[in-house]
Amino acid sequence: MAKLRPSKRPRKTRARRRKARILAPTARAIEAALAGIAHDIRTPLTGIVALAELLASSDLGQREREWANAIKSGADHLTALTTLIVDAAKADAAGLILRNEPFSPRALAEAVGQALVARAGDKNVKAAITIARDLPAMVSGDFQLPTIRLFCCVMGFG
Repeated sequence: MAKLRPSKRPRKTRARRRKARILAPTARAIEAALAGIAHDIRTPLTGIVALAELLASSDLGQREREWANAIKSGADHLTALTTLIVDAAKADAAGLILRNEPFSPRALAEAVGQALVARAGDKNVKAAITIARDLPAMVSGDFQLPTIRLFCCVMGFG
């Protein structure tokens, strides 16, 4: 007859796994709810982006075109924020997920600069942005969180 041996796993590991099994359905429900909310937010944002693009391509003055581009940029970043929220829910359930995607720091700096200039203009303050010439055209990394935090700070939410 075979002897039953106690598990060699430490008690903490067993407790963590037991807790993970108990919490998994809750984590999936939260992830599904956040995904639904993100979808509900992305749908109108897609419309805002499309209308801003149409507006920017119409016969506008330079100032109004910058406003339309700022609307599009803000909507794009809100869309990225919804993705970040869903990713955070997934990370809570499955561990941190880092992306490694190419992005343009110059385009990011220009978008942040435009937002800052527009924000300053709302307060009757003149602002000008100068971007370093040696800023790389493309880099690779996970840019979503720093981008969103930067925009929140510029727009006065951070």
